Amino acid sequence: MMAIFLMTSWNKIFGPRESLIPSSCKAVLVMLNKRIPATWSTQCEGKTKNNLFINMHTHIKAADDLTLKKALYRTLANNLVFIAKNSPADSLERVDIVRLKMNHHKIEINAITEGKDIIKFSTMKDPDFIKDHLKLTVQVQEKIK
Repeated sequence: MMAIFLMTSWNKIFGPRESLIPSSCKAVLVMLNKRIPATWSTQCEGKTKNNLFINMHTHIKAADDLTLKKALYRTLANNLVFIAKNSPADSLERVDIVRLKMNHHKIEINAITEGKDIIKFSTMKDPDFIKDHLKLTVQVQEKIK
């Protein structure tokens, strides 16, 4: 009885430990953090900690702005495929929102989608299907610096 009393008092005083609350986002990060490049940073965000945020830094060189945008969007699509293939499918499917931020010294691209839509990238082989699925499911915002 004393142990139960102490545990409930501990949670009331200090609150529940964030690290002990399970979420699909944390399950995705366990596997994804082992495989991501050093220029990426990841975290779970939101009230329920079930939204995934990925910040990417890229150093693509291009002759003009149009070529740069094409290269950045191709990199965005490739990174979404990478995330889909290197994450546990059942956990990524239950992640609510996935937010990606690609930083370049000329332009910043913010993309938002759902985990259930990203998981479909893992089975797609045809670039046209990937492009169409990207247009349908990913919302993008560009900020020119």
